[in-house]
Amino acid sequence: MRLPMIPAACALILAGCGESPEEETAQLDPDTREPAAMATQPLRPGLWALSETIGEVDQAAMREEQEAEIEEDGDQRGEARTVCLPLDYADRPPAQYWSGDDNICDYDDFSAADGAIRATLSCNATPGTLTVTIDGDYGATAFDTAMTVTRSGTGDDDITVSGRLEGEWLGECPDADEE
Repeated sequence: MRLPMIPAACALILAGCGESPEEETAQLDPDTREPAAMATQPLRPGLWALSETIGEVDQAAMREEQEAEIEEDGDQRGEARTVCLPLDYADRPPAQYWSGDDNICDYDDFSAADGAIRATLSCNATPGTLTVTIDGDYGATAFDTAMTVTRSGTGDDDITVSGRLEGEWLGECPDADEE
């Protein structure tokens, strides 16, 4: 299962350190909504590059060497993944925009107004649950956010990873025939 920090931080949470994520292109299922709703879209539909950087890792049972290794590995995980944001996505991007196609996440809240974007998502992460918080600045073609991913419900293995998620609009989504 691919997890948010999207997806790098949670991949560290559940899978540990190691391989860098491969660049990927995710095709998201669009919401069915009237075309008039597109006027409320905070982010421009199309192809986006999302880059995450891992900052701090906090786990009660983690040795200092493990934490340093994860943070060092996180510095090397800045490769962008590309995501196609559909034309008819309504007033907020699908949850998979932030979490990746392989994750089951739902919004707890979402707001985007006056250049500020905030969201909280809950994701299934057996064992436990993931809570993803996003808070930062956005425009139609770029955003820069602080992101925190917390896995809870696992006892001593509960962990919080914080970092940054940045996005840049690249252009129109490729046709499905071209992929």
